[in-house]
Amino acid sequence: MTQNSMVKVRPVILKAHGSEVAFAPGYSESARNRFIKLREQVDRAPFDTDAEFELAIEDKLRVDALNDFYANRVTDPFRAKAG
Repeated sequence: MTQNSMVKVRPVILKAHGSEVAFAPGYSESARNRFIKLREQVDRAPFDTDAEFELAIEDKLRVDALNDFYANRVTDPFRAKAG
């Protein structure tokens, strides 16, 4: 029998230009920083199509990682019973 950890793992929330952005716990820090930098670049230059395209790709990867995180969560973890 395997025992699941009782530690709650939650998404990482970062602020990007006044709005909160959620990242999956396993999402790398370099990818989070890249997303934040791209978001700031797009906010500064809204007609930069290359930055918009790269941001769309990064956003898709971020959302896919969040969806995988929530799909793979254990809903009823094992709890050791005393006595």
